[in-house]
Amino acid sequence: MNGGSLRSDDLPKGAVTRAELVSLLPFLSDVIVVDMPGSLLRSALQHSLSGLSKTDAASKPDGKFLQVSSTLRFEWYFDYGVPTLGSVTVDGSALDDEASYKVAVNEYIANGGDGFDQFVGLDRMSRGLTQADTVALYLANFTAGSPLPAPSDGRIMQTPDVVHLPLGLFC
Repeated sequence: MNGGSLRSDDLPKGAVTRAELVSLLPFLSDVIVVDMPGSLLRSALQHSLSGLSKTDAASKPDGKFLQVSSTLRFEWYFDYGVPTLGSVTVDGSALDDEASYKVAVNEYIANGGDGFDQFVGLDRMSRGLTQADTVALYLANFTAGSPLPAPSDGRIMQTPDVVHLPLGLFC
């Protein structure tokens, strides 16, 4: 999910209404599942980071930054001021550029929105559910006796900047 899809950050504790979910995810975009090679997934993650070098990125975040599931983890860092993708793991294993992965995204991203050309033309299947519907189904699995689990630590990690040391011969 791209960060620009999220339009609220004030869901109440406890029960959540359908109206609150639609306020959070107001674009009635279907969830699309695509099959994509690891190399394209890596490229999409790198594209997701590209807006982080803007001088106002902290106060006006770019909506294309992808919010990934708990099974996908990645590191990123600045290299000469350019946001750069580091290691990527899926289900605890390194992303394989040659392997095929099923990736769920909203229809906007699947159609190349926010410059995500990596998703255009891939085999795809609509789930027939909007993002809000999908979140509602997920939340229905939890009750007061079985609360929502805490977010997964380490999903997206910024590592220290890369420092290039010019080495030469000292005479």
